[in-house]
Amino acid sequence: MVFPAEVLTVAAELVAEFGPRFLRLGERGGMTYFSFSFPDGLPMGFPIVYTYEKGKRSEEIMGEAALDLVCSFIG
Repeated sequence: MVFPAEVLTVAAELVAEFGPRFLRLGERGGMTYFSFSFPDGLPMGFPIVYTYEKGKRSEEIMGEAALDLVCSFIG
Protein backbone atom coordinates (compact mmCIF):
# COMPACT_ATOMS: atom_id res chain seq x y z
CA MET A 1 0.00 0.00 0.00
CA VAL A 2 1.20 3.51 -0.76
CA PHE A 3 0.99 5.94 2.16
CA PRO A 4 0.70 9.72 1.87
CA ALA A 5 4.07 11.51 1.83
CA GLU A 6 2.83 13.85 4.57
CA VAL A 7 2.29 10.91 6.94
CA LEU A 8 5.68 9.39 6.08
CA THR A 9 7.35 12.74 6.79
CA VAL A 10 5.79 13.16 10.23
CA ALA A 11 6.54 9.52 11.11
CA ALA A 12 10.06 9.65 9.62
CA GLU A 13 11.87 8.33 12.72
CA LEU A 14 9.62 5.28 13.07
CA VAL A 15 9.67 4.63 9.31
CA ALA A 16 13.49 4.79 9.28
CA GLU A 17 13.70 2.23 12.08
CA PHE A 18 10.84 -0.16 11.23
CA GLY A 19 9.68 0.70 7.69
CA PRO A 20 6.27 2.05 6.62
CA ARG A 21 4.07 -0.12 8.87
CA PHE A 22 0.70 1.62 8.96
CA LEU A 23 -2.86 0.39 9.33
CA ARG A 24 -5.51 2.57 7.71
CA LEU A 25 -8.14 3.06 10.41
CA GLY A 26 -10.67 4.89 8.24
CA GLU A 27 -12.02 8.28 7.32
CA ARG A 28 -13.97 10.83 9.28
CA GLY A 29 -14.77 14.45 8.45
CA GLY A 30 -12.60 14.50 5.33
CA MET A 31 -9.57 13.22 7.24
CA THR A 32 -7.94 9.78 6.94
CA TYR A 33 -6.43 8.16 10.03
CA PHE A 34 -3.49 5.75 10.11
CA SER A 35 -2.12 3.82 13.10
CA PHE A 36 1.54 2.83 13.19
CA SER A 37 1.93 -0.94 13.51
CA PHE A 38 5.01 -1.96 15.48
CA PRO A 39 6.62 -5.34 14.74
CA ASP A 40 5.23 -8.35 16.61
CA GLY A 41 6.85 -8.97 19.95
CA LEU A 42 7.95 -5.39 20.46
CA PRO A 43 6.60 -4.05 23.76
CA MET A 44 4.62 -0.84 23.36
CA GLY A 45 2.11 1.28 25.21
CA PHE A 46 -0.48 3.51 23.60
CA PRO A 47 -0.90 3.47 19.82
CA ILE A 48 0.41 6.26 17.61
CA VAL A 49 -2.09 7.68 15.12
CA TYR A 50 -1.39 9.94 12.15
CA THR A 51 -3.90 12.18 10.42
CA TYR A 52 -4.00 12.93 6.72
CA GLU A 53 -6.04 15.57 4.94
CA LYS A 54 -5.11 16.44 1.36
CA GLY A 55 -3.17 19.70 1.16
CA LYS A 56 -2.59 19.93 4.92
CA ARG A 57 0.21 18.86 7.25
CA SER A 58 -0.24 15.49 8.93
CA GLU A 59 -0.31 15.35 12.70
CA GLU A 60 0.86 12.73 15.17
CA ILE A 61 -1.56 11.81 17.96
CA MET A 62 -0.28 9.90 20.97
CA GLY A 63 -1.43 8.77 24.40
CA GLU A 64 -5.04 8.37 25.45
CA ALA A 65 -6.27 10.51 22.54
CA ALA A 66 -4.75 8.00 20.09
CA LEU A 67 -6.28 5.08 21.98
CA ASP A 68 -9.70 6.76 21.89
CA LEU A 69 -9.39 7.27 18.13
CA VAL A 70 -8.44 3.64 17.48
CA CYS A 71 -11.33 2.44 19.66
CA SER A 72 -13.79 4.71 17.86
CA PHE A 73 -12.98 3.00 14.55
CA ILE A 74 -13.20 -0.50 16.01
CA GLY A 75 -16.61 -0.44 17.45
